Amino acid sequence: MNFIGEWSEVHPRILRSVGSPVDVNCVLVLGSERALLVDTGSCLADGQALQKAASQVAGECELLVVNTHAHYDHCFGNAAYAPETIWGSVGCADDLAASGETQREMAVAEWTASDPLFAAALGAAPIVPPGNVVRESLTLDLRDCRAQ
Repeated sequence: MNFIGEWSEVHPRILRSVGSPVDVNCVLVLGSERALLVDTGSCLADGQALQKAASQVAGECELLVVNTHAHYDHCFGNAAYAPETIWGSVGCADDLAASGETQREMAVAEWTASDPLFAAALGAAPIVPPGNVVRESLTLDLRDCRAQ
C-alpha cells in the first residue's frame, strides 16, 4: 500500500499530498521550528508514511497534527503520533471515540472486495482520538507563522 503521494506546493510553505486509495488531502504547513500536519490518513501505515514524508521536508521541526474531523480517512493514522501532539475539535474527539469502531467496520466492508490489503490495514488501525481538544478556536505557533 502506498498512501503518500508527492508533496506539491499550493502556497509558499504550504504543501499538499493526495493519498490513495481514498483520495484524501493531507496538508503540511512549514514554520521555522514547527510544522503542522493536517490529517493523518486512513490507517497506521498512512500515518507513518506521512510522518516520514513530513520529516523529509520539515527536517528537525517539531511536528504538530490537527484532525479536521472524525472520518476514518482523515484520522485513523493518528496512532503514528503521540496523542499530545494531536489537536481536534471537541466534536471530532467525541465523534471518533463514539463512532470509530462502527466506521472501521463499515470501511472494512466497503473496501474488502476492491482492495483487500487496504481493508486489512483499516481493520488493524488503532483508533486514537486527539489528545488536545479545541472548544472554540486554536492558534498554533509555528515560530515564524501561526496556524489558526
